[in-house]
Amino acid sequence: MSPNERRGGEYAALLLLMLLALFTAGCGGDDPIPLSCSTGEIDCSGACVDTGSDPQNCGACGNACASGEVCSAGSCETTCPSGLSECGGACTNTESDNQNCGGCDVACEPGEVCSAGSCALTCQASLTDCGGTCANLQTDNANCGACNNPCAAGEVCSAGSCALTCQASLTDCGGLCTNTDTDFANCGACGNGCDPGEVCSAGTCATSCQAGLTECSGLCVNIDNDPQHCGACGNGCAPDEVCSVGSCVGTTPVDLQFLSVSDWHGQLDPLNVNNVDIGGAAVLSSYFQAERMMNPNTITLTAGDAYGASPPLSSFFDEEPAVKAMNLMGFDVDTLGNHNFDQGLGHLQTMIDLAKFKYVSSNLKNVSANLTGVAEPYHLMTVGGVKVAVIGITNPDAPDLTLPGNLGTISIDDPILAAMSARSAAEAEGARVFIAIAHLGATTFDPGTGTYTGPLIDFANGISGFHAVFGDHTDVEVNTVVNGALVVENKSKGRTYARVALKVVPYSGALVSSSAQFITPVSSAVVPDPAVEAMLAPYRADLTAQLDGVIGVAADVFPRGNNIERLMEVAIGDLIADAIRLRYGTELGFMNGGGIRAPLPSSYLPADTMLRRTTPGYAMGPPYDLVKGDVFTVLPFGNAVITRTVTGSQLWAMLENSVGALPAPAGKFGQISGFKFTYKLSNPPGMRVLSAEKDDGTPILPDNTTYSLATIDFLNAGGDGYTMLADGMGVTRDVAADVVIDHIMALGTITPLTFGRITEVP
Repeated sequence: MSPNERRGGEYAALLLLMLLALFTAGCGGDDPIPLSCSTGEIDCSGACVDTGSDPQNCGACGNACASGEVCSAGSCETTCPSGLSECGGACTNTESDNQNCGGCDVACEPGEVCSAGSCALTCQASLTDCGGTCANLQTDNANCGACNNPCAAGEVCSAGSCALTCQASLTDCGGLCTNTDTDFANCGACGNGCDPGEVCSAGTCATSCQAGLTECSGLCVNIDNDPQHCGACGNGCAPDEVCSVGSCVGTTPVDLQFLSVSDWHGQLDPLNVNNVDIGGAAVLSSYFQAERMMNPNTITLTAGDAYGASPPLSSFFDEEPAVKAMNLMGFDVDTLGNHNFDQGLGHLQTMIDLAKFKYVSSNLKNVSANLTGVAEPYHLMTVGGVKVAVIGITNPDAPDLTLPGNLGTISIDDPILAAMSARSAAEAEGARVFIAIAHLGATTFDPGTGTYTGPLIDFANGISGFHAVFGDHTDVEVNTVVNGALVVENKSKGRTYARVALKVVPYSGALVSSSAQFITPVSSAVVPDPAVEAMLAPYRADLTAQLDGVIGVAADVFPRGNNIERLMEVAIGDLIADAIRLRYGTELGFMNGGGIRAPLPSSYLPADTMLRRTTPGYAMGPPYDLVKGDVFTVLPFGNAVITRTVTGSQLWAMLENSVGALPAPAGKFGQISGFKFTYKLSNPPGMRVLSAEKDDGTPILPDNTTYSLATIDFLNAGGDGYTMLADGMGVTRDVAADVVIDHIMALGTITPLTFGRITEVP
């Protein structure tokens, strides 16, 4: 063959190979995914084969053995080596081949292996086939140490041996799992048994006491009532004592004393009553000191409004002198009345913080969110070995008697329900004597029957289990017994104080006897407390410079008191209503009687004793010299005058509100100027006003006709029930006291007259 022929043949062969490669690539599409074959097998044209034994792929893919040959160890042989058998052209060990186990084509089931020519369960390392189950002979309770060797109940297999098992915190004691901290028979250690009557506690045998009892030296005792172990083991009571609620208390009755004033209103100076000086902080303090010397088992208390609506000596200094005086006078406890809220919660908190005595509240809800330092719902004191609970009640109408918003989010609960709830809670804490201090008062007294009526009496009738109830708020003197409780209320401003005596059995609170006396604290009978006088001295000096200036003359006394300003037209009411109306030229003037706090002249004490005053120690009158301090004593709240318009309908609603509480006295009773009106008391409230007319005789009808009005900001904000004015209208003017001072100065001399402006029609 020529070289060219050879080259032509080689080219043809190469071309054939290239075409074959292209054909294969074109037909195959994507590259084939290689197979994943078991160990000892390889992929031969898409099949996993063992080239060590496969006669079609012996030693390599595609290397087929001739007929009559077998593939053994990757070589085509005519016979199988010793120990192997020919099965389907392959040499295999039928002792271990899973596909040919014990003979050709005898396959084992999944999960089995061929062992010694037999298919059997296969177990992983450290496990043993026990009757077709793989078991750990070290831990298997049914096959412990050997197949079919079970452990007994309560035992476990551990390290191939059966043994008792105990969970954490338990101990094996003689084949039983036990807690040696609590096991009576194995206390602290196995076999350590407790004696009868003992229990195992924290691994120690101790006397066993049922709930409510305490172990004291091997005895179970109730330390609430055991006289040898009262309150604590070994605390023995004296022979004349018993153990009550964990305290040793005597069986001999104890004399308790309570001193109280009502509606004190910061009356730091003495009052002149029938030309006799009475009361005042320094005088009362001396009286109280003498009372305590006679009976150290004394509690001094009051029931709200100890400040607020105060004379200038207190009000001009934000009531600070009144609270400081109460500290020096030895007050123990007080509650909150409506006037305590006159300057809002911020001021009240300052007063609470200044006080060295305790404020207690039982029927004010949400107090803790608005104030701190108030005891709720009772205050406990131990006096003479007796636990005394003092329960404080605020008058429910307090929000109506102060500026809207002055109570914050505080609301007022029912006094009776609150008092009874507080009493139960106090009794559970060991109280045996129960005292209520309630800013509630009596309103009437019937001399014929000797009975009182009013909110204080209603309250006393609604509660039970109290020893005494101290009232306040209405300036009515009360001394009576209701539901077994002594009920007491003083005249206001310290004109009297009450001395209440309770003889009680300490351990039970049983009342042996009770009595109440009213004491008139005459200034001349004692030496005023020098500590109180010294505290007040700088305030007096500051006040003298501001308020001692003479402003005019009163031809006689303008009376106020005994609730007359809350029941009828009075001269001082006409004076104030005239002053605010004339100052701003309005048609009508309106002032509430509850805002008038003193007569003219007042209890204010100017430094100049040559002035003609009603108080002893000054020049005699009438007529009387008036100073600025008088007006600020009459009008202590600092109210501003408001001018606005009202319709005839609004005015009639105001007048109905004014006379709605009659015949009971009420602070909302109006003192008026520029008009007059008539009413009929026998008509139902809301329908009592019969007519109204201006001073010139023009009728005022309940219609939409408008009139100009001067009043005070408290009423214009809806206070005292005058909600018809709370519409946001009005212009704020001057302080009412300043307006009245200017009015008196302009007149020079004033005479106490009334003008028939308010008339009751039979």
